[in-house]
Amino acid sequence: MKNIKTKMTYIKLYSKVVINDSVKQSIFIRTIIRFISFILPATNPDYDSIIDEVAYWYLEFEEEYEPPMREIGFNSSNLPILKMPYRSNYGYWVDNNLTLNDFKGDFKLEEITINVFEDAWNNFKKS
Repeated sequence: MKNIKTKMTYIKLYSKVVINDSVKQSIFIRTIIRFISFILPATNPDYDSIIDEVAYWYLEFEEEYEPPMREIGFNSSNLPILKMPYRSNYGYWVDNNLTLNDFKGDFKLEEITINVFEDAWNNFKKS
């Protein structure tokens, strides 16, 4: 059987929007995060207290019809403040049924390169 190489896809997902020079988290994203936090409160013990600080995410997808594999959350100062799965943290977007196609249809996003994602992942330092 022929080995088929999968094309990985990387996106930047905005969870906050700028309104009159102030940053406000989108109601849709905030609702999803709260729902996931309620259902899975112990899945991200290191990051539960800072999840609301995420201004945007980098997400990695292997297939367009599967949930993301890895995620990195950045604050409004463009600093990575969480990455998952990592240590005892399973993930917010990783642990759901939203596929790449769902994200494309329902969220403001842009595609990023593998290098941008991998640099952020590899250089992450939990403070």
